Amino acid sequence: MPIYGCVGLGFVLSRFGFSWDAKVISPLILQVSLPLLVIHQFTRPEVTSGSIIRMLLAAVLVVGLFVVVFGVLLRVTGLPIRTYLAAACFSNMAIGFALGYLGFGNSEIRDSR
Repeated sequence: MPIYGCVGLGFVLSRFGFSWDAKVISPLILQVSLPLLVIHQFTRPEVTSGSIIRMLLAAVLVVGLFVVVFGVLLRVTGLPIRTYLAAACFSNMAIGFALGYLGFGNSEIRDSR
């Protein structure tokens, strides 16, 4: 349903001549679509507190791994860590995870059907 809503919204906005530049679309995606995807996933009956904790631990593990890998890479290349580490570790990770989960689903949920 969220995908049909986004497609419908895009169709309606294009009919009214709404401009589609990055300054308009990026806040719309980050402030509307992403929170709606997260809320949609958390309100499903299959979601338990155990699965939320596993997802949280996996996210912390991945971010920690990125910090270590990119920290070493930046140190080796001589680039300033303070400037590049946050951009390398935290850029668009939430969007990629949410869209991947929405697109491919959870294998445990898919296999139980």
